[in-house]
Amino acid sequence: MDRRPTTGSPRGFLVGASAGALAVAAHGLAGGGYPSSAELALVLIAASVTGLAAGARPMGRRPVLALLLAGQVAGHLALTGLYGHEHAAAGSAPMVGELLGGFLPSAPMVLAHFTSSIVCAALIPLAERLYRAVSAALRITVATPATPVSHRPPKAGVSIARLLGRSPIGAAGPRAPPLARPA
Repeated sequence: MDRRPTTGSPRGFLVGASAGALAVAAHGLAGGGYPSSAELALVLIAASVTGLAAGARPMGRRPVLALLLAGQVAGHLALTGLYGHEHAAAGSAPMVGELLGGFLPSAPMVLAHFTSSIVCAALIPLAERLYRAVSAALRITVATPATPVSHRPPKAGVSIARLLGRSPIGAAGPRAPPLARPA
């Protein structure tokens, strides 16, 4: 019986969904605003590519963190690429990010993106282990048990030679040719 699980790993989905959702959330919480449909489409593409890269092969926490950070950078660039930031309050001096066209994030935004990536990099392997345990328990619960093979001796009066001497297609012995059947 094959003991390998037939379910796939949820890592690619978790990394992609986390990268996209957290890029938008961290961007909005740090004052960057929420995306329009065009920006959201770019974030979705960046998150999909990040998820595909994460689901391609097994990896530990550090590569997951690196992919999440790359997804945050790609998400930030997607969110700022079309319209830029509106961080500066009226009458205040512009921040470094605004001077460079809005592509460099402010310190709270960097902190929000980085913190969300670290938290997700810690939670994704745990969610993957939980998924494996639950899917294994579900496979065991749902699987139909195999019917036990009977090892009872033959009934009295039945010759063992007769049982072993006939093949299912009617040959006289195990090495004999099959019997010809009229068409």
